[in-house]
Formats: sequence, C-alpha cells, structure tokens
Amino acid sequence: MDVQNNKTIWIDLKCPSDVHFFYSVMINLNKFRYLITTRKRAETHQLSINYGMKGIQIGSDHQNHLLKGMYYFDRTFKLSMIKKEFDAIFSFEDAIGPILGKFKNKPSYLFCDNDLKLNKSFSKFQKIESKFKNFADYLIIPEISIKEFINNYSNPKIITYNGYKENIYISDFEPDPNFDLLDYIPNYVLIRPEAIGSFYVAEKKSIVPQIVKLLKKENFNIVYLPRDPQDFSYVSKDEVFIPPKIYKGLDLCYHSQAVLTGSGTLAREAAILGKTSVSFFPGSKLLSVDSDLIRKKKMIHTRDPKEIVNYILNSKEDKNYNYKTNSIKVRDELISKLGETLDEEL
Repeated sequence: MDVQNNKTIWIDLKCPSDVHFFYSVMINLNKFRYLITTRKRAETHQLSINYGMKGIQIGSDHQNHLLKGMYYFDRTFKLSMIKKEFDAIFSFEDAIGPILGKFKNKPSYLFCDNDLKLNKSFSKFQKIESKFKNFADYLIIPEISIKEFINNYSNPKIITYNGYKENIYISDFEPDPNFDLLDYIPNYVLIRPEAIGSFYVAEKKSIVPQIVKLLKKENFNIVYLPRDPQDFSYVSKDEVFIPPKIYKGLDLCYHSQAVLTGSGTLAREAAILGKTSVSFFPGSKLLSVDSDLIRKKKMIHTRDPKEIVNYILNSKEDKNYNYKTNSIKVRDELISKLGETLDEEL
C-alpha cells in the first residue's frame, strides 16, 4: 500500500461486510496508515487475514441479548486500552468508533445504512447504542437514507453518496480465478439465514427449514452460510453444503444461480452483481436501501417460501449485465468526499 503521510486511521471491523467495505476504502485512500481491529463474529477475522489487513482480534459477539450487551461493553473497554496512536477512527453501524473517538479526543467517522436501527422500539440496548452513535463527528450514509438519519442525528456532519455501501467494494471486485467451490458443488443456490440475534430483528423464528425443503424438491444444490451456532440447527448435512473454508461473499454470489438471505448485505451484493436476489428479512419495514433496490426491480422481498422458490424457477440472469460501471462511479464519489474531509480534519 502506497503510504504518503504518517497519519493513521483506526478501522474497527465487527462483521464480514465491514471487511469488504473498508478494504476497498483502504486501497483507494492509500495515503494513510491503518490500524485494524476485528471481533470474533462469523468469518470476520479470517476474511481480514485473507485480505492481508493484519487485524488484531479483540472480543466476540453473542446471540443472547443480555450476553450480547455484556460482550459489547467488555469489548469497548478492551479497545479503549489499546495504546497505539491514531488520528481518526472508522466504524460501520457501530457506536464503538464514536465512543473511542470521544474518549481519545480523535475524530470519528461512522458509516451507516441501516435506518431500521433508528426505530427505538426494538430494545433498550438499541436506544443506548443510538445515543452513543451521536458522538460521531461525521456520519456517512447513502443519499437514499438521508431522510431517516437526519431526523435522528443532531451532532455529526453528514456526508452522503449516491449508491449503496456494496457498490464501494464491488467496484474493485474481480472474480477469483482460483475459486474452487464449484468443484465441490456446481449450480448452487446460496442461502444465509436471518440475523435472529440482532437487536433490530423482532422475529425470532427462521423460515430457512421450509425454504431448504422446497428447494430440495426442485433438485437445487444449496450452499449454506451459517452466521451463528443456532443457524446450524435449521438444516441437516444431507440437505446443504457448508463450505469447508472461508470464501469471499462476492465470489459466492457471482458463481451462484440465486442468492437468498434473511439479512440485507448479501441480497444487495447479489442484486448489484445482477444475480437473482431474494431478501426474506423478518419484518414488513425494510431498510431504505433495500426498498430502493426492490423499486428498481433488482431484488424482491418475501417471507413466503413458495413464492421464493417460484421466483428462482422463473428468473433469468442477464449475462451481459455490467456491474462495474456504476459501482466505480459511486466509489469515486465517496472516496473523493472522504479524502477531502480527512485532509481538512487531519
């Protein structure tokens, strides 16, 4: 990485999509040094290693809401004890960045796209986290989400970009020529279950078992990506294939027949790549970014397993779809605005 100054940006990675997003930010804002921390959550830390980000793993996550809160505050304390110097801190949808920025008297940049978390009815912890997020100096969000965020954040300066967070790292995506999953299981449908343990998810019952059974009746191969220990209970080993190693989500999407997910990121990645994309997120109200893609007919949302399978059976992929052009435009807009702000701040 071509480092042109001695300023250091601390990036805290809490989930797999953070790794993809911030790696793209790093290679396109390559004049800074970077300090990376991760937590034990799904494939987050291993992905950071695969990208060569050399992150320090501190703390973990838990599905139980009480333990999740305890783990969160314990991790925040441990991160605050890190003695390494930094000049600014980046985080995605996580109040830890703004808290540490305030504690260390350094500017914090909070990237968000989940306006559902602004709904104060989900949990007491969600309310507390939202208050801490207001410590951020800068809030970076998709333009489509500004209405919800601007009504809930009074402190941060808001930076917007015309696209989705997934555009940022899809702009740099090149399919891995050594992708070998197809040697194990060709022509597959990719499934990731609901994030049942998240505070902003009210529904606590998964529809993955019903989806899998219907897909097997239609003789689909299924690649399954469990996130938490509970996710393994939704399927049996003879129904699905769980990858024996960590693959990049974009490669998994790119080579799939269709992508089905109970959370948002994977569905948006697939939609932007031009793949058949289904969100079965548990809730009638969706993120603004998801609603926007649905309006553009890039993906659908339904909790009806039969409707999901029928949609896959009747969908046709556009082989000539160019996913790069618009993503590069979105990335360049964000990097330009971010670079200008950092130059002024640091």
